[in-house]
Amino acid sequence: MSWPVAFRADADERIGAGHFMRCLTLARACRERDGDPMLFTTAAAPGLLQRASDAGIPVTRVDPGAPDSGVRQLAEWASAHRDAWVVLDGYGFSGSFQLAVAGAARLMVIDDYVRLPRYNASLLLDQNFGAEDRLYRLSPGGSTLLGPTYALVAPEFAAAREESRVEPVVATRALVTLGAADPGNLAALVIRALAGPSDR
Repeated sequence: MSWPVAFRADADERIGAGHFMRCLTLARACRERDGDPMLFTTAAAPGLLQRASDAGIPVTRVDPGAPDSGVRQLAEWASAHRDAWVVLDGYGFSGSFQLAVAGAARLMVIDDYVRLPRYNASLLLDQNFGAEDRLYRLSPGGSTLLGPTYALVAPEFAAAREESRVEPVVATRALVTLGAADPGNLAALVIRALAGPSDR
């Protein structure tokens, strides 16, 4: 029997795509375990939406200009799926946003630092190094998953760890990545710096 779970994560040129991609990773894992995930998002990039489609994850678009940030849309879904889980990933979801959703469903929040005095969630995930020492205040009975032990690693990267590779004594290549968005064109600055003269 499938179990419904809704994810809410956005992506654009300002915030990048990290929230979207890690929710997609968790949604794929849910689907593999007979879950019935769906994704609510303001993301409009065709490549990201295609990734969700390829993974079999249905997407419901949220109007980026919605004054309530789409909380009503998500709360209505939660009300129609009692005992379902809702996963929030993003810095724009306030405590009141969480409370509106948590009143109708079990809520999981994915966070990267203690940005709120209290989280209205049953479960909180912070997968970053050093997270084990962070003090999150949750709803009564809430639990935390802290540290890289709980990292959301996409299957493609998990499989890459199994490949045998030879590490050169002197590096001849460098991977430059600034995430899915680079509005300040900082990648060009980094590439110019790497291509410049070296005194080594």
